Amino acid sequence: MTKGTTTQIIIESIRLRRCYLQLGQSIQQILNEMRFSEHIAFIKLEFELITKVSLLVATQRIRKFLYNIISYEMYGQLPDDH
Repeated sequence: MTKGTTTQIIIESIRLRRCYLQLGQSIQQILNEMRFSEHIAFIKLEFELITKVSLLVATQRIRKFLYNIISYEMYGQLPDDH
């Protein structure tokens, strides 16, 4: 699976699970149900950003975070789409 697909799955899972917060389920309980989150260190940070601040601010922070990862090649080089 490519990194883009993984990121998309994570974001979609977060969007779907946000409704549980309104029912009193904690962020930690939701993250515990996401099997892949134990292998991805930044999922907790991004989840909290999306639920605690406006989506615009969260998007800017996520974009900066991903830019830094790509710039420093922390997770290897991304495939070239062109």
